[in-house]
Amino acid sequence: MGFVWETPLSSIKDLKIEKRFYGVSQSDTICVVYESFGELSKAWIISLNLETWRKELYKRVLLKVGRETLNKIVTELDADSKEILWFLYENRHARIDTLAKLIEAPTHMDILLKIREIINPTAEKIIGYPILLFESSKVDRETGEKVTFSWWLAGQPHKERKEPLLDIFDEDADLKRKGVKSLFLTVN
Repeated sequence: MGFVWETPLSSIKDLKIEKRFYGVSQSDTICVVYESFGELSKAWIISLNLETWRKELYKRVLLKVGRETLNKIVTELDADSKEILWFLYENRHARIDTLAKLIEAPTHMDILLKIREIINPTAEKIIGYPILLFESSKVDRETGEKVTFSWWLAGQPHKERKEPLLDIFDEDADLKRKGVKSLFLTVN
């Protein structure tokens, strides 16, 4: 595995699916449009499930969730779902037991159902993406703390503590054994 490319997430301006020629064949790629030294540049990523990658990167890099966006979403939610969403906006993340106590839910399943059947579908209808994401392990950029098994608000945090980077690794040698040529993305 070798390091291929790195760019600050704040320099990424767009993500789209494009067809590119590689040798004699044409493949769909994710085109990452980013700013470098005041000019727009492009990098292309070949991978399986391109649309899934594009959407995931968009949620984590370009999606901005502020008060205005939240106000649009909460107008269509019930009181408990509103409370969950505003709590996560103010606190960035929470474990399911904290959310259950917040709205006095009898079980964790009640929270999961609210997220799966009310909050995220409403957000998808309004902004095109689920607004709440579960992360088994993630670093809170405001505090530097490693947070495990928590729910997070999708999109950019309110304040960035450290510039996050998009790292791309070439895993060609490892994947050749499986007959796949791909690049692996990590968002730090």
